Amino acid sequence: MFAKNSYMKKFLLLLAILVTLFSLSFILKSEEEYSFSSVHVKFVTSWGQKGISEGQFLYLEDFALDQKGNILVTDALRADVQIFSANGQFINRFGGRGNKDDEFEKPEGIALDAQGNILVSDYLSGQIKVFDANYK
Repeated sequence: MFAKNSYMKKFLLLLAILVTLFSLSFILKSEEEYSFSSVHVKFVTSWGQKGISEGQFLYLEDFALDQKGNILVTDALRADVQIFSANGQFINRFGGRGNKDDEFEKPEGIALDAQGNILVSDYLSGQIKVFDANYK
């Protein structure tokens, strides 16, 4: 019985090694197939910088585009949403840290519905807060 147990352990070890090698070869092959080195894109521009002033960020989480082409950005550490024009000019902001209906604890995801209302997922409160589309 001891010999059978030893044989089984060796068999399982060999099987584990073979599965690992097969998995590694698949992963390496997959990385080669999905290489991004053949993608040619040209850098256009960037905007924003680290900070607490208007148009600056502490911890960018997500962004969405509205129907006018404006960009709405959630900042988890500032606990706000900033609104920018399509070329990156600061327009306005809303939110801020707090427990009121129009404040956030840690805003992360953002989306807009068909009417232009803004939906913001507030991670720490566990809420999705909806704001009307009448911001300026």
